Amino acid sequence: MSVHDDTLLGLQQALDYFRGDKTKARSMIVEVPDDEIRFYGIYGKLSEQNKRKAMQYVTDLAMAANG
Repeated sequence: MSVHDDTLLGLQQALDYFRGDKTKARSMIVEVPDDEIRFYGIYGKLSEQNKRKAMQYVTDLAMAANG
């Protein structure tokens, strides 16, 4: 199945679910550590300029760590 076919199938299933066909329900549990939740809470309060600075800092750290 191609990406296009998968996308169309997913959209059709979403419409079917929305219209009442509960057999099309999907779920996924994503566990997020508490420290990440705290980070995003703080990050969300930053101005756009400071968000860009923070992301650049993290990018620079990741690049330095990977050699």
